Order: sequence, then C-alpha cells, then structure tokens
Amino acid sequence: MFGAKNLWIGVTFTLSYRIDFLDSVFKLNYHMLFEFNNSIRTKISISVGAFASVVLICIIVFTTLRTRKDALSSAEKLALAESREYAKHIQLQMERAIITNRGLAETIGSLKNANDANLNRAEVTTLLKSILVKFPDFLGTYTVWEPNMFDHNDSAYVNAPGHDQTGRLIPYWNRFSADIKLEAVKDYTDEVSAAWYFQPKKTGKETMTDPYTYQGRLIVSAINPIMVSGQFGGVSGIDLSMEFVQKLVDDFHLYGDKAGIAILSDEGNVVAANKRPKIAGKLISEHIRYIPENLFNTTNEQVLIHDDTIRAYVPFRLGESGKVWVAHVLIPESVLLGSSRSMLIILILTGLSCICILVFGIYYFAGKLTKPILSIANFAENIAMGKLDKKNQILDSSQEVNKLHRSFDKIAEAQEDITTVCKSIAEGDFSKKAKVRSEHDELAISVNKMIDNLKLVAIEDKKRNWVTEGLAIFADILRSDNDLNKLGENTIIQLVKYLGANQGAIFIYNDDDKNDPHLEMIACYAYERRKHINKKVEIGDGLVGQCFLEKETIILKEVPQNYIRITSGLGDGTPRFLIVVPMKREENVMGIIEIAAFKPLEEYQIKFVEKLAESIASTVYNVNINKKTGELLEQSQMQTEAMRAQEEEMRQNMEELQATQEEMVRKE
Repeated sequence: MFGAKNLWIGVTFTLSYRIDFLDSVFKLNYHMLFEFNNSIRTKISISVGAFASVVLICIIVFTTLRTRKDALSSAEKLALAESREYAKHIQLQMERAIITNRGLAETIGSLKNANDANLNRAEVTTLLKSILVKFPDFLGTYTVWEPNMFDHNDSAYVNAPGHDQTGRLIPYWNRFSADIKLEAVKDYTDEVSAAWYFQPKKTGKETMTDPYTYQGRLIVSAINPIMVSGQFGGVSGIDLSMEFVQKLVDDFHLYGDKAGIAILSDEGNVVAANKRPKIAGKLISEHIRYIPENLFNTTNEQVLIHDDTIRAYVPFRLGESGKVWVAHVLIPESVLLGSSRSMLIILILTGLSCICILVFGIYYFAGKLTKPILSIANFAENIAMGKLDKKNQILDSSQEVNKLHRSFDKIAEAQEDITTVCKSIAEGDFSKKAKVRSEHDELAISVNKMIDNLKLVAIEDKKRNWVTEGLAIFADILRSDNDLNKLGENTIIQLVKYLGANQGAIFIYNDDDKNDPHLEMIACYAYERRKHINKKVEIGDGLVGQCFLEKETIILKEVPQNYIRITSGLGDGTPRFLIVVPMKREENVMGIIEIAAFKPLEEYQIKFVEKLAESIASTVYNVNINKKTGELLEQSQMQTEAMRAQEEEMRQNMEELQATQEEMVRKE
C-alpha cells in the first residue's frame, strides 16, 4: 500500500535527487559561471535558476502531501455522509414498525381500561390481521396475554384458533408462507428463550429484539407491554424481516465497489453487510476486524483510520427501546491513494524537465532582460489597465525609468483596490465594487460579477432558511393536536403572521352527508383577531369551490374592491393579493387554504404555502382516518352488545316457556 511512510520516502528521494542533480550542473559549469560572475546576465541566471529549482521542489512536495490530505478528508466526509444516509433510511423503516406496535398496544390497553366487556378476542385477532394486511413489509403481528387476564375465560378457548391448550389469548398472524395465516405463539413460557415477553413484563417498557433466525429468515421484533388498569396484561408485537436491510446495503456502490458497508447491533451481531449476506446474524467479533470501545454506549459519530482503512461509524437509536444500531462504512486507503504514485512520478519527471529547460534557458533569456526596460514598463501599465497583449516601444533611459515607476504605482493602486473589495466580501459586505479602469480590466469586471453572484446566493440562502424554519414550525403545530378545529385555528393564525399577510382561512372537505358534500370553514384569521364564523362553500362555488375542482393554485394579483367579500369566503376586506391553494394528498383534495394580503407574496412564499398545504392535507387525512376507525370500532362494539342483549332476552323467554310447560304438566 502506498501509505504516508512510502509517500515521505518518495518525496525525500526526489529532494535528494534534485540536490545531487543541481550540484552536478553547478560543478560542470563552474568555470563558465566564474568567468561571467560579474555580469547581470550571469547573476540573474544563477539566482533565478536556483530559486526556481527550490520552488519546483516545494511545489512537488506540497502538491503530493496536499493531494493525500484532501483525498483522505473527502473520503472521511463521504464515508460519514453515506453512513448517515443508510442509518436514516433504516431507522425510518424500523420506526414505522415500532410506532405502529406502540399504537396497537396503547389502543388495546385503552379499550380494555375503558370497558372490559366491550373488547372480545375476535376483535383483537381481527385488528392484528388488519395491520398485517395494511403493511405488506411486516412479517407478523401477535399478542400474548397473561393467564385469564383478557376476559377471565381462558378455559372456554382451549386449542381454539390463535390459542393453545392453556386457552390464553396468543394469536400470531404471519406471512411466512404464500398466504397470511393464523397460528398460536410458541415458546413463550421460558424466561430465557422468551426474554422478549418477560423483559417488558418486568420493566413495563418497550423493547426490540436483536436479529434472530426464525423459519429460515432473519427478523427482529418490536414489542410493547399492554397495561390494563395499571397492571401488566400482556404484550403486542410486530415482526420485521431484515431482508430489506440486506437489499439496501447490497445497493451500496462506492469507489468501484471497493468500499463496504455493514449494519451492526448493540448485542454484538451483524444485521447486514454488502457483498457478504451470509454473515448476517453472526457475531461482529468474528467478521468485523475493528470496533471502537464504547461504540454502542453513545450516539456520537466517529470516523478514524485503522489498518490503512477509513472507518466511519454512525450510531442510531430504535424507538424508545434503548437499542442502538450502527451504520459502518469502510474505505481502504489504497483506493484513494492509488493514483498518488502516478502523480508523484509525473511531478518528478515534469520537475526535472522544467529545471533543465529553466537552467539552460535562463542564461539565454537573461541577456535580453537588460534591453526591453520600456517594454517592461508598458507591459506593467497594461497589467494595471487589465490588458495583457499590447506591444510597447522602447524609449530612452530616463523615460523608461519614469514610466516604469508610474506603471508600478498603478499596479499597486489596482491591487490595493481589489484587496479592499475582497476583504469586504470576506466580512459579508457586498456593497463595495472594484474600480474598472478600462474595458479590458477583466480582473475588476470578474470581481464585480462575483459580488453580484454572491448577493444572489445570500438572498437565496435567506429564502431557503425562511422556508426550512417555517416547515419546522408548522410540523410542530401539526403534531400538537388531533382536534381539526384547534389544529386549523393554530395553523392559520401562525401562517398569516409568518407570511406577513392580512387574512386567511382553512376549509375542510366534508362529505359526512353524501347528498351534500361541501367545503366547511374550520378556522379563519383577519387583522390579528379571530372571527368565529360558521360557513360552508358549495363545490365549484367561488374561488374556494373552483380551486377544489381544478386542484390547482389560484392567484389573483389585481383584486377589485369588495371582490373578496363576494366570492372568497373571507368576509369584508380590501386586500390586493389573493392566493387559494388546494390541500392535496396524492390526487385527493382534503381542503383549501385561502390567504389575502395587501402586497403580493414572493414565488418562494407561494411554493412554501403549497408545500405546507400537502403537510396539512396528510395531517387532516390521518385525523379523519383515526376518527373513522374509532367510530367503526364503537359501532362494532354496540352491535355486539345488542346481540348479547337479544341472546339474554331469548334465554329468559325460553326459561319462562319451560316453566309454563312444567306448570301445565303438574296440573294435568
């Protein structure tokens, strides 16, 4: 491997070779140099030749070392960036299963706490299956309850579907075969092999298993305790196959597939590794050469060089289980520095050639340096004016010296001007411009163009920061409440203020009455005061209704007097700019945002509102889904209760009929 040690040896050899070469040249030409040592020509040749040789050697050394440093630095940043990207992607996939299971446990527990009689085993089993159907990437869903904890009736369900000989509620829906099937959970009574059950039972906290092989597939399980009236009732769990992680790392292609990536768990197992799928589930110590100490005890990223390999480690947590996985990227130094050897050889040969040409050429050209004084002065003046190709005439001696002096004064003045402007740029001040001395002053013109470009970049950065901060603010608002009216009110108030607008309203599509679908205003804001207005807009009516049909943003930059009062649904007002934005989720419009202002919104502000509308639409959709799910569950429970009442009534009627028959028999 061409490492730092070999590189330094090569540089040292190059320096020694050049010194020996120069020494030989000087000795061979000693008598010639001594003969002409009193001439300007000779002195210039010796001085410039020696100085240029040293400069060339320094350039070679600096370039070689700098190239290696830059290559390593870029590779370290790239390794960290790739590790972060893969860690984020895997964490998002895992979090979906964790959050879904957490919601499942909380839902079952809350329903049991609310009314123990309203939730039966069939409903729980159906709920588990519906989750598995909804999420095709989940491998299995299950729940395991303590003996007689669910309905105190385990004996009635011995060996029923989703039960075993104990009668405990232990349904396990899975897709290990072609179709989704129901089984009973196995091996849940031993505290060692069933630590996935007994750990949340003891701690009452969420947990995540380390990758393990089950029916030939590497999986992990997200498990949450189900608490009923403050007591441990059981657990719910979701199995997730690690095949998606292996597929993800197999798509890792960096430096011509010479770099590698592995996902590691905090219990010492390999989750996945690109080009090495067979080590998934095996011990890290047997297959990964080096792991830093306390890697899994922190979430701090690390990047280091060990065994001539750049190693990046990015830990990431899985839900609230305390589990820490690590995305680990490896890049061999040989991949980065392989080209440095060729570069060094090229630099050495180029440097030798330049030194030879310089030493023998300087002597010839040095003789001409004493003649073109005037030409040098004219050339210096052309530099000051930004023009480099004009030829100059040679004047007498006095004129040459004076003109040379004036020309260099102009050069110094131009340099000082450019330096002042560059200092202002470095301090973030783009108000100063370089003085353009002629149409040929390309340096000053380029600097001024650079200042204009930096101004534009600063403005664009400000816009991007505004959009990013706004999305973060509204993300917090949209997560804060599940009540659409409160959510709409908080959102429209903050949006109008953030945009610097004057009025705003949010309309939600309401199809509760299938015969009368309409847009219902859930919140509005005007001149920093809330207006509690009950208002609905028919589909296709006014700008709001038309925007719903067209599914496109409507912008009015010239709004006539009283136009909003007539058509917009915002009430009276005289703003001069109006924007109506559909809240779309995929291709479905969930509602409308309407904003009015006295001055037009910028293009980036309009894009911001459109992007925010998509986020609000997703939130509205989720709130509606949760609401409908609760209503359906409540309706199902009511129907079940009604059926039970009917069965009880029939039983009483039968008992009365039997009693009547017995009475008639006794009378006979």
